[in-house]
Amino acid sequence: MKRTTEQFYKEYYEKKAHLSWREWDDVERKMRDEWYHEMDVGDHAHICHYSDVSPVTVIKKTATTLTVRMDKATRDESWKPEWVVGGFSAHCTNIDEQKWIIEEDENGSVEVFRWSKRYNQYRNTSGEKLFPEWRKYYDYNF
Repeated sequence: MKRTTEQFYKEYYEKKAHLSWREWDDVERKMRDEWYHEMDVGDHAHICHYSDVSPVTVIKKTATTLTVRMDKATRDESWKPEWVVGGFSAHCTNIDEQKWIIEEDENGSVEVFRWSKRYNQYRNTSGEKLFPEWRKYYDYNF
């Protein structure tokens, strides 16, 4: 069974609480390796673009790469940003409650992520990270 991001981090912090720094480093590397290598063709994932997150679908897998296709995300009309004056011009107060309708896009752009032994994760040439699970997040406050 594949783990969601929440399940992974719950397990991550439970294990971390009982280990020394040296022990934790090895366990963390092993956990990430297992989690990332659970991903397969057809699975949904997301790219972290610093504060924004974009949904993708894995379309090809090799021993060291995952090729993904960008998916469509439309803001769910049941969620409306609430603004107050502040920051550069305004601040969205309910940003963590945003909802998105995500759909696969057969015409979406394609990107390759390579396994980084140094960081123990998939990264593209810009250094953006790939994570399991379909997600969309837009930082209205940036």
